[in-house]
Amino acid sequence: MSWLRVHLYAGLLEAQVAAEGGAAGDVPNEPGDVVRGAGDSPDTGGLVGHTYGAVKDIGIYVSGEAPRGLALLEAQERERCVKFAKTAHDMGIADRQIQLAESQGALLAGVIRAVLGDLDLSPEQAARVPEVVPQHLRAVAELEQQAGGAA
Repeated sequence: MSWLRVHLYAGLLEAQVAAEGGAAGDVPNEPGDVVRGAGDSPDTGGLVGHTYGAVKDIGIYVSGEAPRGLALLEAQERERCVKFAKTAHDMGIADRQIQLAESQGALLAGVIRAVLGDLDLSPEQAARVPEVVPQHLRAVAELEQQAGGAA
């Protein structure tokens, strides 16, 4: 939705700027005349078009902040769209990091099991495995955290 709004506002802004000043026949001649700026159409929902003011000494002139308002709407929508894209991107990266950590953990556990199985440990040595292996894994994790914090 946000992406579509960005393009809608950009198109309306382009139409507003391209129609700068309106056509010669756009100035009202009589009170109550409906005035449309160049590029203003019923499907723009009032976002594009000129407003007019009149002063006795100057006459009728184009006024209003329609281009500035459209530029503001477009900028806000672009920021919102970028925020949504960044959030989605970050979510994908975080999911992938979790998947990698899980697969690395499973790989490491498989290697440790294979090494311990090949060593033909005595019952006393096998009894110490649950104590020794986690101790060394924690040391490795601390080193990784320190290295990650330095980067």
